[in-house]
Amino acid sequence: MTAPRIVFDRVCVEYPSRHGALRVVDDVSYTIGDGEFVAIIGPSGCGKTTMMNIVAGFVTPTSGRVLLDGQPIAGPGPDRGVIFQDYGVFPWLTVRDNIAFGLTLGANRVGAGERDAICNRYMALMGLTDFADAWPKMLSGGMRQRLALARAYARNARGLLYARRWRDALRLARDAWRQEPDVRERLRLLRLAPLAARSALAAMRASR
Repeated sequence: MTAPRIVFDRVCVEYPSRHGALRVVDDVSYTIGDGEFVAIIGPSGCGKTTMMNIVAGFVTPTSGRVLLDGQPIAGPGPDRGVIFQDYGVFPWLTVRDNIAFGLTLGANRVGAGERDAICNRYMALMGLTDFADAWPKMLSGGMRQRLALARAYARNARGLLYARRWRDALRLARDAWRQEPDVRERLRLLRLAPLAARSALAAMRASR
């Protein structure tokens, strides 16, 4: 039996408020295995995004612990891609430069030629080639969403954290998978598919 990839062990998160400590995550424990399909469901404000931000390394639990591959999460890392609720694209960078940004940093740095090839690949995959030099403010909401997904995929992270409705995750991941002719890249997209979309993609792959 393989060890779980993500472990939440009696995790609590509190924020200060004018009325005292506000607990947004209360004594939560669960595990997520490699490739496992997990959906966290609840009303707005119940702590779903907070838990995602813990795994991303943006939030530290007030108590309890969270492990990724058996190690405590100490901060953000190149092994995790994040797609935010507001997309998180940089308004001062063009579409091409947004996708290239993560490829110029630290462990994900690649040469200019490889960077251009990766950008061209994911712009084509997401239908953004004609908008390579456009600013995010010139894009529709759906196009900004595709740009955020392209930027996350381009970094070759081991997994994606997706703070959007599951049907958006499914639609975007499905469309990217269908447009990719390379079988090896299809498998990588399937592996990186947001958790809420992964099982549907697996079923679609088996049926084609």
